[in-house]
Amino acid sequence: MINNINNEIKDNKKCNINVKNVYAPDDKIAKYNIVDEDIKNKQEIEEEFSKRIKYTEKVYSMQLPKELQEDFEIKSEKIGNNMEFLTKPKTIDAYEKFPPKIRFSYNLSNVKGLENFKAKNFLELTREMYEKQTGIVIENPYNIKEFLGDIENPASIFSDINFNAKSTIYIQPHPFPPAIAYNIRLFNNYFDFELRKIMLRIEKIDGNIYTYSNFESKEDKFDVKIVINFYEEKLNFSIKIKIKDEYVEDCEIVSEFIKYCILIEDIDSNLLFQFYEDNETIFETKNFGKKRFSRIEYKKVKKQLNFLEKMIFIEKRKNIKFKYNGDELLQNKEYIYMIYNEVQDRNYTLTNPTTWILESYEDAVIDEDIEKIYNNKEPILIETSIKDINIFGTNIKLKEHKLCMENCIVDSIEKRDSKYFIKVTTNRAKFKIIKQEV
Repeated sequence: MINNINNEIKDNKKCNINVKNVYAPDDKIAKYNIVDEDIKNKQEIEEEFSKRIKYTEKVYSMQLPKELQEDFEIKSEKIGNNMEFLTKPKTIDAYEKFPPKIRFSYNLSNVKGLENFKAKNFLELTREMYEKQTGIVIENPYNIKEFLGDIENPASIFSDINFNAKSTIYIQPHPFPPAIAYNIRLFNNYFDFELRKIMLRIEKIDGNIYTYSNFESKEDKFDVKIVINFYEEKLNFSIKIKIKDEYVEDCEIVSEFIKYCILIEDIDSNLLFQFYEDNETIFETKNFGKKRFSRIEYKKVKKQLNFLEKMIFIEKRKNIKFKYNGDELLQNKEYIYMIYNEVQDRNYTLTNPTTWILESYEDAVIDEDIEKIYNNKEPILIETSIKDINIFGTNIKLKEHKLCMENCIVDSIEKRDSKYFIKVTTNRAKFKIIKQEV
């Protein structure tokens, strides 16, 4: 066994080098104790010491078992205040040829964390540790030996002399494999939903049931969770997808998610699961869902998606972003249709009841006129224009136009400073673009 060297180089005045407890078969390098008061050049001492260390490394390397000499060597390493001579690899594949492993003894009472497992033997314990990604702690191990392949390492950090008896060994399982990119596609004769380059990794193992998810991904807009039972005769596969919280108001993402919600339940849906890199199919299954939808149900969904497409079109043309809110959808439909036509320079007639808040210009009306408008309960005709309109919390500027509101009922009038804000409801309004002369 190769013991440690205690190397102390003092300041220049004393120039002491103490090399202790070096075992070697060659007298040229053994038992050095140099105290030379006459040598005043510290650099010379260090160079001399360095040469002898390298010579020692060379001699010790020659003492390694022949099987290891081609791939390993003995190198010195300072650990704390001590210099250790340890076996180090000198080829790239050294540890592949001779995988390192340790053997040791321990008292069962010194093992911490066993209460978290149900294992009855060490093989079951290692499997359960891997599944739970949880380790154990062994305090005060003894008889520790390191092996390179099947050969005991003669210069190991775990050697009895080099290793503190009051030590702790942490045994951790191998981590789950890194995430892999996949493609997931659900489709039928009506809709197609596809996620490409979804980075899925094992999140949980419970016996034969493996759960994969993209929990590590920050870029994906959907949370994906797949549960597979690998050991059943028939593949048991389930998939759950939901919109990430930061995208629940995104019209494009909501539109895609609506397709998923139908396809995941439809008995006529097909599921395709592939590797992203080469599009190799892992598995494909038909009749994935359990419910049969009618044509009327599909027609309703198509109508909803068509409306969302109009919102997405407006977003791109107006360079805005709606904050989608399903609860407010019906209240804003007519306004969306109006803006959809406006961006295409088309007129539009709103035929469903709509509510507007009109802002009077300063001094445009007088109090008496406002009083008459409010007291008049008969429907009135209002011709006006609006600079912008707020939909789903997004302010949208409008092109120059005329807005003719028929059969208006004044709901309320509010005065703020010198302006009036008149709330009206109309069951018919004509939005007409004012063409610009060329």
